[in-house]
Amino acid sequence: LIAGLQSMAGLFAQGDIYFNPRPGIVWEHTGPQVSPSGEEAAFAAVLGPGDAVFMVAANDMTEDGLVSRFDAASGDPVWSAPWPGVNTPCAIALVGTDKIICLGRSNAVISLLMLTTDGTELWSQVYPAIGELATSAPDPVMAVDSNGDILVSAATGEYNQSDVTTTKIDQQGGVVWQETYTSSGLQFDAPHDITIDGAGNVIVVGTTTQNGADALDHLVLKY
Repeated sequence: LIAGLQSMAGLFAQGDIYFNPRPGIVWEHTGPQVSPSGEEAAFAAVLGPGDAVFMVAANDMTEDGLVSRFDAASGDPVWSAPWPGVNTPCAIALVGTDKIICLGRSNAVISLLMLTTDGTELWSQVYPAIGELATSAPDPVMAVDSNGDILVSAATGEYNQSDVTTTKIDQQGGVVWQETYTSSGLQFDAPHDITIDGAGNVIVVGTTTQNGADALDHLVLKY
């Protein structure tokens, strides 16, 4: 037994662990390309009904985005829709069973794109009223509640003096409410995730250096 444990410990130390059976790639796909330059990268994906995988990607050179649907069983591409002017897609989520919402950065403002699950664009909108996004801060985060309303939280303002701005947006793209959290001392505050509890309340988790802290501390906000 001791010899067996020592052998296993050696394998872990070497990073040479084999699974039985070993996992295999079922399918892979490297396109369609956002542009001929091929500098694209996938950022987020969500699994939808009917064996659908929805993905958002961006092109580093053109700073345009792309939303694609793939068949989860076969890996075949079903459709792709352009998302102009979005240099950093951040998240994608289902709205009900027939729509998807995409969250991205258009330089210093938030961009949202609503599509049907068959690729038809319903609306696209940027939100400068949310406030200038802090550079080098974590990307904005998004969740969708049971009514299909969209919750977005982002670090806004200067990077080292950013605030947490959380906004509720309806299915037509209109702002329902917006709240900004500022810790004491104009310190770095930023969200990392957002979720919704069973009663519809919004919970944002992130980091803060309030009160002149020397290191990041956790931050939890409930709306």
